[in-house]
Amino acid sequence: MWAVRGTRGNPARTLHELVDSPRSDPMPECQLPPEGGVGGSDPMSGPGNPLFPETDQEVMDAVRTAFFLDPILPENAFEVLSIDRVVYLRGVVPTLDMKRRAESVAGQVMGVNRVVNELKVAVP
Repeated sequence: MWAVRGTRGNPARTLHELVDSPRSDPMPECQLPPEGGVGGSDPMSGPGNPLFPETDQEVMDAVRTAFFLDPILPENAFEVLSIDRVVYLRGVVPTLDMKRRAESVAGQVMGVNRVVNELKVAVP
């Protein structure tokens, strides 16, 4: 049986005892993402009300951030414009799936009322 050398004040214990014993310093809980998603509360300031984009510039920034956080969409592949919280997507994408995904991601951002998807699919 394996034994772990004791330290000051702690006797030697077997590996089995160490594995099965409860931790005296439990790991802290993981922090969940903000309820509001992109454009939600600042994770550094703790829980609170999600931040709602107040201007069209903030809406565009939030949509660009959502594209940046998406593992499939390229961050700056298309133009993002917001007028009265209506987001317009313009540019060329390689696939129809990417066009649909961009519209879906933009539509989930807080502050976006509607998405007008003007993206064109590149012809091979």
